[in-house]
Amino acid sequence: MSLLGPEGVQHLAAQDPEAIGARLEAFMSYENALLEHLQQKMSASFASMASPSVTDDSLRSKSLMVSVMVLEEADGKNLLLCVRVVVMAIASAMLQTQQQRVALAISKLGGRAREWALACGTSGEAAITSRVELELQLSRVFSPPNQAYRVRARFLAARQGNNELVDFVQEMRFLITGMAADPLPEAVTMTVFMEGLRTGLARMEVFRVQPSPLEEAEDVAMNFKSARLG
Repeated sequence: MSLLGPEGVQHLAAQDPEAIGARLEAFMSYENALLEHLQQKMSASFASMASPSVTDDSLRSKSLMVSVMVLEEADGKNLLLCVRVVVMAIASAMLQTQQQRVALAISKLGGRAREWALACGTSGEAAITSRVELELQLSRVFSPPNQAYRVRARFLAARQGNNELVDFVQEMRFLITGMAADPLPEAVTMTVFMEGLRTGLARMEVFRVQPSPLEEAEDVAMNFKSARLG
């Protein structure tokens, strides 16, 4: 028998006041418990709906804007640096298509290099379709004659001399980047670096540890000098 139906109302009216109060109190307790249960279910439902979006936001990769220099003059050194930084910018911006990557690379060119790239991009069959192709064409057109030979020879002859260690390491890294298309064996680069270090405690530490690869040898020398200065 329902408390809110006709029979329930008649039955309730026939009860004494204490019985009516007890029935109403029991009904109100049941109603409050039902409302609390419904609120808990609704809260759990909203939480389950919101949690995937929070997880997706925390796991979603976000692009990073990298400041890239503009190549104003198409000489070999600036060309190498510009290409290197543009590659980093493309990776950080998470560009998906080759068209986007080529557009970013061309936007960072200036002077004759920019004019040349834009002309190639509008000349039909000669249009540049990938970032790698753009790099190769820039090197072919604007790099000095025998650029690969020049960089290799400069690397093999590199010596720290009176330069600071950090400057010597930076020069080595720059030259290695210039030989990326045809790199030297790791044993050769290690030998050149170790022999190029100025005679001193940092050089002795590198020869003592004999680290490999080259990046580890550079870290050993730099960290040893920092520890000495500290």
